[in-house]
Formats: sequence, structure tokens, C-alpha cells
Amino acid sequence: MINNKPLVRDSADEKQVKDATARKKLQDDQDDKDLKFLLNTPQGLRVLWGLIAKCGIYEPSFTGGSETFYKEGKRAIGLELRKEILACDPDAYIKMINILNKKKDS
Repeated sequence: MINNKPLVRDSADEKQVKDATARKKLQDDQDDKDLKFLLNTPQGLRVLWGLIAKCGIYEPSFTGGSETFYKEGKRAIGLELRKEILACDPDAYIKMINILNKKKDS
């Protein structure tokens, strides 16, 4: 979830830090549950694979010009998404690859 609010206003306040740590843990747990939900549906697998593909993580990003920076930014997002998927459920990534292979065979 995107939240731009600071978790702590005073890092010297132990209670604020403790509360922020607990809130962060809850949010991380919810993010993991949400991703696992998506990874357990064929629709979620297809959408996530489509996003990864659009990010161009398996394509060269060097263009010789400033477009390289744009492509590297997209690629960084795709790599982060792939890392989160692999951390959440490595088998799901394999399922996505299998779905892609089935599409190619069709």
C-alpha cells in the first residue's frame, strides 16, 4: 500500500518507534497476503506476468541515449516485483513461466 505519511515524527521517542515498527509489520503482512492472493489465481498470475513483461526485465535497456535511463527505471520496478514474488512464493513464478509457455504453444 502506498502511504506517504512518515511512520515516526520523533525518532528519539521509543514509543513512536515501537508503534511504527508494529504498524510497518502489519502493513508488510497485509501486502504479503494480498500478493499471495493474486499468486493463487490464474488471473493474478497473468496480470503480474504482464506487468513484469512490460517492465522489460529480460530485454536489453541500453540504447546509447537518454532512453536508457527510462528503460532502466522500468526494469528496476520489474526486478523488484519479481523479487517480491519470489520471496512470497517461488513456485508461483514457475507457474507464470508455464502459463507463458502454454500461450506460446497455442
